[in-house]
Amino acid sequence: MSSQNPDPASVRDDRVLGFLLDFTLLTVATVVVWVVFTGVRMLVTTGEAMGAPTVDSPGTMLGMVALGFALSLLQWAVIGLVVGGYFVYFLTDGGQTLGMRVAGVVLVGEDGGPVTRDQTIQRTAVLLAPLPLMALASVFIPFVGFVLALLLMGGWLTVEALLLFTDDDAQRLGDRIANTLVVESTA
Repeated sequence: MSSQNPDPASVRDDRVLGFLLDFTLLTVATVVVWVVFTGVRMLVTTGEAMGAPTVDSPGTMLGMVALGFALSLLQWAVIGLVVGGYFVYFLTDGGQTLGMRVAGVVLVGEDGGPVTRDQTIQRTAVLLAPLPLMALASVFIPFVGFVLALLLMGGWLTVEALLLFTDDDAQRLGDRIANTLVVESTA
């Protein structure tokens, strides 16, 4: 597999730039989802959105807490769909995310041909692998769960970056599993 990418070293910097641009865009989208769900969760769990009387029984209180947890998990699912959908949509449609387009790189199959939807799904699934653990930590571990979730994602992105910078073809784990390469764009 080594040296299938014509110039992996030159791709690394452009690839990192593209990812940072995508990461910034997706961070903004994630914050929007987070703010919307936080507002909905606050309204619904206090009962104000439904005109409910104040919480005065343990059963009602328990129901509100359960609803809050369910909304938090749904929030993480929506974030996963937004982030995963972004990568799958743009990579399947031309092999470039918005960040990759600006950076001048494109995703191709290891054979040099266009990537398939299955390849983009596999590649994206590897990138989002820690998301379920992040959601569980954030939702069920009071106070420190969100920090733990950020550390999980940061650790995973560090592993992916280390692979990218040590692999002869500048592939991260998602590329290896999906049999894809990021190369300089000819367009």
